[in-house]
Amino acid sequence: MVQPYKPLYTVLEVADILLSNTDVVYSEIRAGRLPALKLGRMKIRGSDLEQYIENLPAMKKEEATETA
Repeated sequence: MVQPYKPLYTVLEVADILLSNTDVVYSEIRAGRLPALKLGRMKIRGSDLEQYIENLPAMKKEEATETA
């Protein structure tokens, strides 16, 4: 879960939050869908992560029942 008032996340932390892996996070960064900062290693602003999650398309009812 995105923690309130946490300004920066590592790529690994973002992958954990998204229940994904770091390859997916780096792919989203390279595609320009997830803004990142290069501060030594890549960091993602908490506000950018929240916006990214909010902009993800929700599954339609038919899609949800297919995966269940």
